[in-house]
Amino acid sequence: MGTDQANPISKLAAADLSSSRYCAVTLNSSEKLALPSAGGAIIGILYNEPEADEHGVVYGPGSGQRKAKLGGTVTAGDKCKVDASGRFVTANAADIAAGAAVALCTEGGAVNEIGSVVMFGGAGTMALTEAQESPSGASANYDLDEYIDDHRLTLGTANRTGALADGLYDGQRHRIRVVAASGGVTYTLTPTTMAAGQPTSFEFTSLGQEVELTWHSDGYEVTGIKTAGTAAVADAGTINPLHQITTLAIGGAAEDRILPDGYVAGHLHSFMVTSDAGDTTISGKFYDEDGSADGTDLQIADAGDLATVVWDGARWNPISLTGVTVA
Repeated sequence: MGTDQANPISKLAAADLSSSRYCAVTLNSSEKLALPSAGGAIIGILYNEPEADEHGVVYGPGSGQRKAKLGGTVTAGDKCKVDASGRFVTANAADIAAGAAVALCTEGGAVNEIGSVVMFGGAGTMALTEAQESPSGASANYDLDEYIDDHRLTLGTANRTGALADGLYDGQRHRIRVVAASGGVTYTLTPTTMAAGQPTSFEFTSLGQEVELTWHSDGYEVTGIKTAGTAAVADAGTINPLHQITTLAIGGAAEDRILPDGYVAGHLHSFMVTSDAGDTTISGKFYDEDGSADGTDLQIADAGDLATVVWDGARWNPISLTGVTVA
């Protein structure tokens, strides 16, 4: 039967911890106090000097500001992880992303000095802060920071390209959204690794467009989108699935446009013919109007023709056709 203990708690030491006062400790498989692994989980800070099989006094998270032995120069306000001696050291962005940060420094100092920290747990994955990204800057390439989970894009000035490095931990999510756009500027994002069957790049052009990417060991996959904006696509052009509406000005000869696969189930896209001097097709994966899964084209002939299709995870399903047929 378990025994309740309020701060501080008392546990037997697994080894001689007489030189580890004010260092972080954890519990071993025998439920005895031991020094943590570097960047590992802790139960609190040791406040006395127990030898093996003597009781140690430990203050854990929720006990307020506590003295802490430092393993390097730490500044007040730094998020801290622990080293293999249980000393507190400054955590970097990757440590924070992986959840290795366990405390916030309230009084800093140099190596082996006694500072103060407030413990908040940690040693498990954590969300990161949002950041304003601005691909409108001077550089033609604008890579997104893999340590940020919310990327707010401002488009303007000139077209840009960028990359997104592989995720830092399984389940890490990146939300990429356009919060301002002007001048017809495009930002093309190409993540380093996308999972099999997923799109390899994303073209952001319009206010309100959004993509959510989730990292797993085999690459990023799209787990959410918002479409926005209207754009014309010329003959032989590829349609941007992040646009909400594609407008078609059909020339005098037979034409063809390409519609890629949808990004997520429920992805909607619409077509509108603004002028017509011939016929065009939209090539892609479609269900026929009778529901069979063998459609390869939307056939469009006249100005005013309209079509809206929805992606079900395998094919585009026509949900509204005006003057348009599936073949």
